[in-house]
Order: sequence, then C-alpha cells, then structure tokens
Amino acid sequence: MDNTECVWSASALDWMLKAMHDLCQPLTALECGLFLGTMSADGVGPPTAEELMATILGALQQCERATAQVRAMQERMQIEL
Repeated sequence: MDNTECVWSASALDWMLKAMHDLCQPLTALECGLFLGTMSADGVGPPTAEELMATILGALQQCERATAQVRAMQERMQIEL
C-alpha cells in the first residue's frame, strides 16, 4: 500500500463509526448543559453562583468523556495505519 492510500478493514470502519457516535453524546450533553447553565433553576433571573458552578463541573465531566473518546479514536487509527 502506498502512502496516499488508506484501506480500513470493515471492523475498523464499524468501530470508528460507533466511536464517532459515542463522541457526539458527551458533546451534545456539553452543549445542552452550557445552554441550560445560562438560566436559573426557577427560570427567573440569572443563574446563581452555585448553579453556574454545577454547570461548569458538569461541562468539565463531558469534556473529559469527549477527550477520552478522541484518544481512543486516535489510538485505533494508529493501529490501523
């Protein structure tokens, strides 16, 4: 195989498609959590400091999940290439 051509096995492609789907889950949760974090729990006025902190902590957890998924995808790509 020359360097300009990449051939992936069917199992690797299936794995990568699932990994990409799995990556979307924490990113969607992050997006929703940050959006909801702009609102107060009672829907009136800005969020409290405690509500903002909970949003930030939740966002960090989702970032960690997404980062772990990207690392797994990178490792698999290195194996396949």
